[in-house]
Amino acid sequence: MKIQENAPLISKIYAQNNVALNASFVDLHLTGRLMFSGGKSILITGNKKDFPDCLFSIEGVINAKTAEGTVHNFYALKFDEAKFKKAYENLDKLK
Repeated sequence: MKIQENAPLISKIYAQNNVALNASFVDLHLTGRLMFSGGKSILITGNKKDFPDCLFSIEGVINAKTAEGTVHNFYALKFDEAKFKKAYENLDKLK
């Protein structure tokens, strides 16, 4: 239930920061799950734009080369509690 409550809040923070405006329902709930885990989880994604710097820190980058020689980047991201608190305080000021 807490994760469902976090998703709209995360969406408001994204809108306030003008980032991840096309974040999907799944991405918002995934962010809510990471938020709920208290920073104990790492997300690996090839689509960093849905997990912006206003809430996430990059822990590392994984490069993978395909058989055709194309290199793809995958980001290891961590939900950053300090960034969230700052964004939440800024959101609170707009009310």
